[in-house]
Amino acid sequence: MTRQRNLREVLNVRLDDALAREIRRIAAAQGGSESEVARTLLSYGAEVARRLEAQRLMSHYTSREPEFGRVVIDAHWEPLSDEELAEHGL
Repeated sequence: MTRQRNLREVLNVRLDDALAREIRRIAAAQGGSESEVARTLLSYGAEVARRLEAQRLMSHYTSREPEFGRVVIDAHWEPLSDEELAEHGL
């Protein structure tokens, strides 16, 4: 069951051809809209940015922040716990 969300903000984003094609492909594979796929992907990116910021803010507790590095994303499916399901009204 999908909960209805009240969406208010509009953001116009210019996409390169490759990213637009990938969003269309994902939307077709999931049977959803390109807009919904784009919102989901933006929310994933925002979560990554929040975690990187938290890591950077905590780095002052370590000896030093490395000069060179890369972002590593490890994505996997994890079912919600009974408590999380209850929080979401599911």
